[in-house]
Amino acid sequence: MPGISDFIDMATKQLGVSTGAAQAGAGGLLSMLKDKVGGDLFGKVAAAIPGAADLVGKAPGAGGGGVLGGLMEKAGGLLGGSAGGAMGVAAMLGKAGISLDKARGFGEMFLNFVKSKLSPDLLKSLLAKAGDLGKLLG
Repeated sequence: MPGISDFIDMATKQLGVSTGAAQAGAGGLLSMLKDKVGGDLFGKVAAAIPGAADLVGKAPGAGGGGVLGGLMEKAGGLLGGSAGGAMGVAAMLGKAGISLDKARGFGEMFLNFVKSKLSPDLLKSLLAKAGDLGKLLG
């Protein structure tokens, strides 16, 4: 059954990021989603995308990310709203080892992949609970 490993393969081939960076980036995005929507709803996402729950543990930690990651986090906090959410995503992807020039493509590819795996009802529930992250999903 195809799962998150399909996305990892796609990201490494199309964007030229390492497998570890793709796993950490996807794990970080999934972790952000889980934090926003809660464990019960995230469990439905994980059931729809085999291997997704395992990647949450590969999310980049709070430390690291270099100067750029730290600046992106601070800028995201100052901006708030969806701009802050986008900056937070970019900072997290930087910590995962995905360069800023590839972060947007990685995020868009990830969102399209997730949308393709979820039922319309589950996607609607996610959008309702995801707050600013939902604007990125929408």
